[in-house]
Amino acid sequence: MITKGNFLSALVIVLIALNFSRFEGAPVLDFETCAQKGIRWNLFWLNAAALPVAAAFSSDAAGITKWFGLVMSGSFIDVSSVIPFVIGIAVLFMLATQVAFNMTLVVIAVPIVWQICQGLHVNPMAVIILILMGISCSIATPAASSNAAIMFSNVEWIGMTRSFKAGFSAVLVGLIILVCIGYPLVSLVYGF
Repeated sequence: MITKGNFLSALVIVLIALNFSRFEGAPVLDFETCAQKGIRWNLFWLNAAALPVAAAFSSDAAGITKWFGLVMSGSFIDVSSVIPFVIGIAVLFMLATQVAFNMTLVVIAVPIVWQICQGLHVNPMAVIILILMGISCSIATPAASSNAAIMFSNVEWIGMTRSFKAGFSAVLVGLIILVCIGYPLVSLVYGF
């Protein structure tokens, strides 16, 4: 049985072995070179900084998630049809993730949407799956995700103008797929 700890231990052992193994006089894995040239440290620190902030916002002690969920539940209590609510919330988060880092948005959005869905007696799992589908289309701006930051940072190969064009085109296609295929498929599998 492989557990998370066993896998990480095995990975560390393999990396150490590759670092000390030699092939034609050079290490098989030169960790120093990999760390200097192969790791985008700015993205690493972006992810490292975003997760504690998101966790603080969504913690029970902060109360923001519960408060926002109660406010939003009261706003949507008169929704007669689930379809506009579900599609609207998925599109809202899909657009919000273009200017907010997607991991942070997921950590904040999921507990809030769960609370709203419970108040409306809507299947929260189905709505969250749609939101995750929308948030995964975060590529229109460099702040959207690590993938977008990598794409926008490569100015000599892709270029800034092409990155924006490709990013916004991908978001439009993702929006069409989310509404035309994602909603019916999630509705069929999970129900609302």
